[in-house]
Amino acid sequence: MDSGILNIRTGLIVNDRVLVTERHTNVSFEGVVVYTEVAPINAAFPNGNSTEYIYVKFDDLSAYQTWLKRGSPLIVMKESRSLDKCVVREIIIEDEKMKELVVANEYRVIKPINIFNREYKIGPNEIDSMLVWRVAYNLQRI
Repeated sequence: MDSGILNIRTGLIVNDRVLVTERHTNVSFEGVVVYTEVAPINAAFPNGNSTEYIYVKFDDLSAYQTWLKRGSPLIVMKESRSLDKCVVREIIIEDEKMKELVVANEYRVIKPINIFNREYKIGPNEIDSMLVWRVAYNLQRI
């Protein structure tokens, strides 16, 4: 793990506009920080190294098409208009574009164990934001 992200905050706050660039491809998209938290890298070791988890809502929905993979953490807008933190379980592609995602919402029963509650399907337009993990992406305030 890159020591440059361990126990170090970026200084980004909610509503900051950012340019996010994937480290390996240099593909970039602009968006807005919608949620940040500092949490342990490994939930099994709550007193170990921590890092900042930053969720970004992208202006261009193709960012999700380009970057989402199985296991990607998301925040989605549910039918009840509430936000749900979840993880991508499956990506359904139709005509080379993301048709929908199967996601599982997450809740903690006994820390530090993550339990996934139920799976459901969403369309790309229901994605509120995705986790931008600093190991894979550079974030720059714009």
